[in-house]
Amino acid sequence: MSINEVINMLEPKVIEAAVVQYIKAIEPSYQVLANVDLKLAEFTQTISPGNNLGASLSNNAQGQVNSVHCRLPKTQLPKFSGIQGTH
Repeated sequence: MSINEVINMLEPKVIEAAVVQYIKAIEPSYQVLANVDLKLAEFTQTISPGNNLGASLSNNAQGQVNSVHCRLPKTQLPKFSGIQGTH
């Protein structure tokens, strides 16, 4: 079956309904991303150099935040010996 045969079998109303259903399904994800962006913006506005997080800001001429530098805790990754179940 060729791609043109498949395309001819598709009905626009079915495709439209599927697209609408998909958009409704991913809408909560976009709401979460928007909330995360807002919280991140609030966080970068409230950070001051020398705070207890060890964070510092680099500002451009307009006073906008370019980057945030902070220290993260060190983590220890388990060592893998090559034998399953021994790490």
